[in-house]
Amino acid sequence: MDCRLRQRLWTISLILCFVVIAYGIVTVFVSAEMRKAIGEEIDASCIYSSKTYKGPCFSSSNCRIICKAEGAVSGHCRIFSFRCVCDNCSYFVMDP
Repeated sequence: MDCRLRQRLWTISLILCFVVIAYGIVTVFVSAEMRKAIGEEIDASCIYSSKTYKGPCFSSSNCRIICKAEGAVSGHCRIFSFRCVCDNCSYFVMDP
């Protein structure tokens, strides 16, 4: 491969990594701010780690299905810990 092409691919992949990390951080803060805006305190009982999800969490749709089977409102994968986290709060749950 040409040296310039390698450098461009490296730069593009680095930028994509930063975008994904920034998106995850912004999503967490926006969700918390939206809940605060309507007066809901973010409670430890609202969010908990799934009791039945096994292994690292890469698919939020699978996590959501398992959390609903546990009786939660929704679920998603945590970005940095790769854990399935269930949500019992009913505000701003965006199920596809």
